[in-house]
Amino acid sequence: MSDMHWKRRRPRWPYWVALGGLFLLTLAAPWSWHRTRTARLRAAADGKSHAPTEAPAAPQKPAKPPAPLYPTVPPLAAPTAPEPELSGPMVFADDYVAVDEPLVEQKETQQEVAAVEPFSLRAKNRSVLIKNAAPPAAPTIFNKQSLVKVRDAILAMVEQARQAQTAQPPATPAGERPIEPSVENSLTFTSPMRVVVESEHDRLAMIPPKEMRIAGGPEVFADANPPRPTEPLAPLAKPALQHRPTALIAQLEALAAGSPASPWAQHVLARIEQLTDVPAPADHNWQPTIVELRQLAQHGFNQALQVTSPADKSSWVRASRSLERRLPVWTLLVDRQFMSQQAASLSDALNQNGGLLQALGEVAALTAGSEEGATWREYLRIDDVAGLASVGGDDYDESRRAVARDVLVRIDDPWLTAAQRQFLAQPQISNLAVELRPWASGEASVDTLAAFMERYEATGALHDADAIAELRLRMKWSADPRLQALADELNRNYRNANMRVAFSGELMNRMIPPQEVRKAPVRSRIVGADVRGRSETDTQVHVRLIPDPTVWRIGLEAAGNVNSHTVSETWPAKLRNRSTMEYEARKLIMINRFGLHAWPAEAQADGRTSLVGIDSGFSSVPILGTIVENVAREQHQQSRGQAVAQVKHRVTKEARERMDAETEPKLASFEARFREHILEPMTRFAIVAEPVDMSTTEDRVQARLRLATEQHLGAHTPRPSAPSDSLASFQLHESAFNNALRGLDLDGKRMTVAELHQALSEKIRRHAEAPPADLPKAAKVEFAKNDAVRIICHGDRIELILNIVELRHGRDNIRGVGVHAFFRPEVDGLELKLVRDGSLQFSGAHLRTGPRMVLHSVFGKMLPKDQVLPVLAAKLNEDPRFAGLMVTQLVIDDGWVAVSIGPALPNRTAWRTRTVDVR
Repeated sequence: MSDMHWKRRRPRWPYWVALGGLFLLTLAAPWSWHRTRTARLRAAADGKSHAPTEAPAAPQKPAKPPAPLYPTVPPLAAPTAPEPELSGPMVFADDYVAVDEPLVEQKETQQEVAAVEPFSLRAKNRSVLIKNAAPPAAPTIFNKQSLVKVRDAILAMVEQARQAQTAQPPATPAGERPIEPSVENSLTFTSPMRVVVESEHDRLAMIPPKEMRIAGGPEVFADANPPRPTEPLAPLAKPALQHRPTALIAQLEALAAGSPASPWAQHVLARIEQLTDVPAPADHNWQPTIVELRQLAQHGFNQALQVTSPADKSSWVRASRSLERRLPVWTLLVDRQFMSQQAASLSDALNQNGGLLQALGEVAALTAGSEEGATWREYLRIDDVAGLASVGGDDYDESRRAVARDVLVRIDDPWLTAAQRQFLAQPQISNLAVELRPWASGEASVDTLAAFMERYEATGALHDADAIAELRLRMKWSADPRLQALADELNRNYRNANMRVAFSGELMNRMIPPQEVRKAPVRSRIVGADVRGRSETDTQVHVRLIPDPTVWRIGLEAAGNVNSHTVSETWPAKLRNRSTMEYEARKLIMINRFGLHAWPAEAQADGRTSLVGIDSGFSSVPILGTIVENVAREQHQQSRGQAVAQVKHRVTKEARERMDAETEPKLASFEARFREHILEPMTRFAIVAEPVDMSTTEDRVQARLRLATEQHLGAHTPRPSAPSDSLASFQLHESAFNNALRGLDLDGKRMTVAELHQALSEKIRRHAEAPPADLPKAAKVEFAKNDAVRIICHGDRIELILNIVELRHGRDNIRGVGVHAFFRPEVDGLELKLVRDGSLQFSGAHLRTGPRMVLHSVFGKMLPKDQVLPVLAAKLNEDPRFAGLMVTQLVIDDGWVAVSIGPALPNRTAWRTRTVDVR
């Protein structure tokens, strides 16, 4: 059967599954593939649409349009930007380089979603925005850099005043004698002295000392306005960028210290110094510098791909992409016209509801008078919007913003059917969406965004990530097209895929259990004769990957032989036959962003039958026995073609039914395990898995996913690529961990240690566990309002941080402390685990020995030393299907955790960034 068999049929049943755990479940549950049942196929083929004639059914009661038995799903949208192409293999064995993969937002087509069951996996009235992030607070203006800039501005102002006085001597009226200057009326400027700023606490250094004050003028105090000069001064010169990119500068300085990228790094550093350190007139045009930096970023990335050293290549790629993701923001920051327009555009748009009330009335009229209309009004939250539009004041801004975003997301929900999309495309609802955009937006300062970005790049703080995500949403629904474009850039650069899984067809074939020879009796009727006997069936099953750039396309193929020995009872003779049939059966499985779809199996058979002998009661009778045998042989020859056709049909039918019957329980088992171990935990932690891209080659399948909601960030650094001979690999960014940790809901919580242990066990293990006997259950812990729990992946260790506002234990009261636990990986063959490394560490002001002992007594019980977190089970070493394999890559660096499994070779060890305990 040709490959075209797999390409001409594409089902489109709705069934969203998160693809992130497929690799782990493949290891744990062989032959676990989900399917769409044949009954559902037939039901879809025979079903009728329930959409009303006037308006389609609302999403709570979705219409299910009829679908043919073998519907066609068009391929997913092609990527708008190609993946980076390398001249040779992407990665050689044991290489570790950073791979930059662009974020491609794939748009669903109407054909893809035509048969989708809307809202099958989320509550009907629940917002997809899990929580409403508070408006970002303005960053503090008192830091070392800002004070230095204030100092330089004061010195420049004094120097300009002194030069103006020197250039313009006092005029003497004609005929009068010049007045000699005196001490009393002299306004002499002395040369400014250097004011040194050591830290952000040196604010008093901003008061000019007596030597810098104007002699004979009024005394200048810190809270007084400076005297105005007689003539207006020129605008003060200041740097183009007010927020210094410290993390990027550190990367560039490391590259400049002797690496192949040294000339490039020094060139970029010089341009960044011009933007951040060199004061320039306010009207200076910085756009050529930004254009040059953009060219340098692209040139650096291209040059990095040609470097042979994996470490140098990785560092150069990361630095070039770190520069590139800042340029969209810098482009707007140096645009003085845009910045002045943005400052002047702030208004109370949230309280201007005239157009919104009119749009609400139009939607109410459109949906009046029918049950479907009432359901649509509930879905679009018309009552909630109307209630918030009827009240004024800033107290309801956050409520308006959350409701507006929820409605806008529902209008564009990809799970809507084509009929529902058509209903929502009417002018009345389109006008409502337009009027809701000011509510969903809000104040979005590019300068504030730059401050949060630089702090997030330097520290990775989760509250900074929340602020960036919130500003992105505000810009997304802004009326300014340049802010909308910047929101797209933020989505591409800071919400990239934070999980990637890939596994090869070879590994899938290893997971298929060997097939036993099947012996069975034969009882059938062939060409009017009863046939009895025995048969033996020998089958080989394997997986074949069918290349597809947008989906996973997997063919399950079975090839076998059926050898049978039978006797046909036809009076007056019995015919002894032997037949040999070869058959092939195939079943197609396709996975796209909407889920997993399966076809009924198809089969074909070919073979031959032969007459072994004839038994007759007349064999001993001379002449008559020969005549009877010749007649029976002639009849067998005449009916042979029909008999072979019937046997082929039976073998084909049995092969097809057997493949469907044997895969059904395994696919059903996978469905249950997938929901239990993947979907249900994701629901508990309030995250979703959104596929970014999927593809199939002849060797492997791969998928990149984003584990985040709209109000979360994803990965923003290039991921480590896997060795080219990997049979299975996965890479996970720390943003996926931190997005899930938000589901613990510990920010700002105050509870006893016993309550904390119970809450964690219920959230993680779904049932409460008995706390350790020596756990100080009465101790009370209050977590920080932001970043209560956080994970950092760097330096071949995973760091768990607990930020505690207060710990009360007996008479001890400890405030403002951070608890740091480190986990290092251990590799033993195919076993991989994380073990707590060393002692707990604590950060905080004035922590003496006593408080440290109290902290150890509490958190040392919750995070015991040598605590083990399994990643790959030890039983894989004993599984014969994994014989000859080993962990070939283990990297924990720059926010990523990367693990690969591949062939075990002599003297081969797991590639790692620094030091891993390998046994």
